[in-house]
Amino acid sequence: MIGNKNILPPGYVVRRTIDLKTDRKIAAGIQAAFVAIALALVGVALVLGLPLSSGFSIWVTTVMTIAACLGYMIVYELQRGARKSGDGQDDGKVTTVHLPDSSVAPPAPGALTFGG
Repeated sequence: MIGNKNILPPGYVVRRTIDLKTDRKIAAGIQAAFVAIALALVGVALVLGLPLSSGFSIWVTTVMTIAACLGYMIVYELQRGARKSGDGQDDGKVTTVHLPDSSVAPPAPGALTFGG
């Protein structure tokens, strides 16, 4: 990262930028994919006969689950803070970058920026 901008390596080309704050269709698709994956994993657990209970008491299980959730939230917020734009606001954009295209001349170093 240089300053407040992420610079693409020479020869890389931005193919598409998605703003999840304004493009509700893509955001809904991502949520639907999450639900489908979660349901598939529950189905796999049921088919394989994985135990749905543990030897821990309900209180230990509850505390462990809450601690795991809090740990995940902390890590998520730390990495989210690391990708905020220079004005302190998360730009909410996802950029897809592809490998260099041989038919496109490489851009000048530092010419293409994304993510804030």
